[in-house]
Amino acid sequence: MPTMRETAINKPLSGLELRDLIRADMERLLANEGSLSAHIAYGRVGYQLILRLQTGNPMMPATEIELKSKPRVDIPALEPVPLGGEGVTTGGTTVQRTVTSPNSERVREGLPVPIEVRQQDGTKTVEKIVYPKPADIGEGNVVVADSTADAKAAFGR
Repeated sequence: MPTMRETAINKPLSGLELRDLIRADMERLLANEGSLSAHIAYGRVGYQLILRLQTGNPMMPATEIELKSKPRVDIPALEPVPLGGEGVTTGGTTVQRTVTSPNSERVREGLPVPIEVRQQDGTKTVEKIVYPKPADIGEGNVVVADSTADAKAAFGR
């Protein structure tokens, strides 16, 4: 951790750092989904991805983007699966992370932490240091939940 001449700056996460956290959470989500195992195959499937950000910024308190899968046109023998259609099994999982300390999240995910270093001439510089992940740091404020009921409701099922 920082020495007496160094100060850890708990700056807000940049958009690129937040992307890295979202990627890590997406990997966690995919790794925990049993229906995406190597021994399972799908001839017909549809999916929906929704990203909702709650920023705490009064100018843009929340944002949402949505992506729905598109049918493959290179497989004419298979009709696309309508999301929520008849005979379709619907499932959903939600990952929610609340960031209370940007530096904790940086250390947890192996991102560089900004450190302000006081030089001998009194000037200060900012260096970025990647700290080893402590064994007791945990997963952070992350909640993985089954949201199948919400997915079924969204598809009118």
